[in-house]
Amino acid sequence: METTANTTVDTAATTAVEAPAEILLDSVLSVLEDPMSLATAIKSMDSDGWLTAVVPVGLWSLIDSRIEENEESGEDYAIVSAMVAESVIPVQMSYEVVGVRPDNALLLKATFELKEALATCYDEEELAELEAQGA
Repeated sequence: METTANTTVDTAATTAVEAPAEILLDSVLSVLEDPMSLATAIKSMDSDGWLTAVVPVGLWSLIDSRIEENEESGEDYAIVSAMVAESVIPVQMSYEVVGVRPDNALLLKATFELKEALATCYDEEELAELEAQGA
């Protein structure tokens, strides 16, 4: 045993515990590692136009995406970017933490209204073309 500054450490009894690679609260959930294409996202949304996915989002990217106090927060953009490869501005969104990774990535189950977000970015003809790509 070794004594240093009034602290006793039994080095023989100390063992390293390896942290798990990922802690997911519900093992049924699968994590989307790479953002999906817009065509795939359209195909994956539910009948009401909502898209849901579990995505890893770095804790720092959520913090960095905060903007001036008088403006809306931008954390939704980091989450949507992890879900869909193309730039989509979320109109309505919710998310919950369902897990964590040791590299400070939160596993978020996120849902946003993709159909409404697309309507603000694309006209009807472009949307029909995107939907045809996803079919």
